[in-house]
Amino acid sequence: MRDPCNFETVTRDQPHSQAEELLQIVSFRVGEEEFGLDILRVQEIIRMQDLTRVPHSPAFVDGVINLRGKVLPII
Repeated sequence: MRDPCNFETVTRDQPHSQAEELLQIVSFRVGEEEFGLDILRVQEIIRMQDLTRVPHSPAFVDGVINLRGKVLPII
């Protein structure tokens, strides 16, 4: 199985310029879809933890985790 968090480097050509800009992205999957974010906009990547389910929470909330004393919703 492929790692759900993957680091990649892509090349983006700039119009009207001979220079190339390297853009590092982190890619991840949500269900069957793959997304990518500029690595400079990512604050932290952690391994998935066990979720605590929250009764009566909206359907898009899978649960919560405790990260260094903060309760974070996982969607």
